[in-house]
Order: sequence, then C-alpha cells, then structure tokens
Amino acid sequence: MASSSMVKMGSCLKADDMQELVKSKPGAEPERYIRPKQERIGCSALNAPASLQIPVIDMGRIVSRCHSMRQHEMVRLSKACQEWGFFQVLNHGTGHWQLLERIKKVVMEFFKLPLEEKEKYAMMLGIIQGYGHGFIFSDDQKLDWCDMMALATMPKSIHKQNLWPDRPLLFRPDLVLGLSAHYDGSALTVLLQDDKSVGLRILNKNLWISVEPIPGTLVINIGDTLENIPVECREDAVRSM
Repeated sequence: MASSSMVKMGSCLKADDMQELVKSKPGAEPERYIRPKQERIGCSALNAPASLQIPVIDMGRIVSRCHSMRQHEMVRLSKACQEWGFFQVLNHGTGHWQLLERIKKVVMEFFKLPLEEKEKYAMMLGIIQGYGHGFIFSDDQKLDWCDMMALATMPKSIHKQNLWPDRPLLFRPDLVLGLSAHYDGSALTVLLQDDKSVGLRILNKNLWISVEPIPGTLVINIGDTLENIPVECREDAVRSM
C-alpha cells in the first residue's frame, strides 16, 4: 500500500505554463529557468559521440525456442542492466506499433488543448497528479522547462479519476532543461519516445549519451529500487530530458 509520502511528493508552488510562456515571450527564457553553467548538458560531463548508443534488446529472442539464441540475448540483457541501466526493447509484446503511435497522438493532442481546458485537470497542492509543473518547493528553485501530465493507475488508493481528461477524444535549449538530471526511484521505468525528436539523454561513464528513437521500441530504465536488490548491478544511471 502506498504511503502518504509516495503520493504527496509533487508540486507545492505554481509555475507558468510553458506553452503559454513561449507564445507570449518567444525567444526569452525567464531567469528562473536558466540553469547555472555547471548544470547544463555538456558542462557537467562530456557529450558522447552520436555513434555511441544504448543497447537494443530483442524480447523475441529471449522467448525464442532456440536455446542458444535465448542465452545470447539474456547475456546481452544482463550486461545492459549491469553496465548501462538503460536499454531499448524490440518485440516487447504491447501489440502492433500503431498502438504506440495512437498513444503519442493522444498525448500530443492533450497538450495542444487551450490552457483553460488543461487547467481543469490541474495538480492539487502537494500531489503529483494532474496537469502542471511538478517538484516545485521554493521560490528560488531553478525550474524545469516543461509542462507535465501525471496520472496514476495503481494502487487504486491513489487513483484520481477526476484528473483523467475527457479530451482529446482519441527557444534556446542550451540554457534550460526539460527535466533536470535525476535518478528514478522506481523498480523499472518504461519510456515511449517521440520518433521525431531526441530529448532523452543518459549519463554513462561521465558521458551524456543521446538516446536515438527507434520506431516501435520502448526504453527501459533500471530504477533505484531494483538496483538495491542484493545482486550484482550497475552503477547509478542518471537521465535528463
């Protein structure tokens, strides 16, 4: 059962809507969003060459009837978990790739709605569910350059049906960060990337590596919870958007 600390971990203060800010002040980033130089991507660590990419694991091989194929892919999966903490998965069993495309379309349509429509689902004080800007605890805090829609499904005790939208029916990026560099406290994080943009970067061996989207794949992040299970595991993996 979720503790109150798990549920009430979100926004305490309100921030401007990013899309409205860009419309009203194109090309002007408020000081509150501009990161100190040491926090910017490429300053805190080196940028990796574009040729360096995270492992791609084929789940079809892992469930194959061929023993040698299964073993080979399991070794690759184990190595990806230990050395990277991130990997992309093919043949993951979520259905046809068109399902993933529909998910992306619905998400994009929601963020295109008028501000007054999105604010019907605004985050409540201290709870990181709904539409808004999470993890704001101080007026002096540097903010992430993003809007977010956070929804929980499980456990049912934290599911808030009133925050699920009825619609839709079916700058200068070097100074700001969409999401700050962070660790995921979960066991596993599953990410569905936009095929048209490279927003996800991971830190591995002091190199920031851009994760190139591969259509039809999902990105898996080994979180702190799974890492702390007493088995041999990888060093902490940090990600940023």
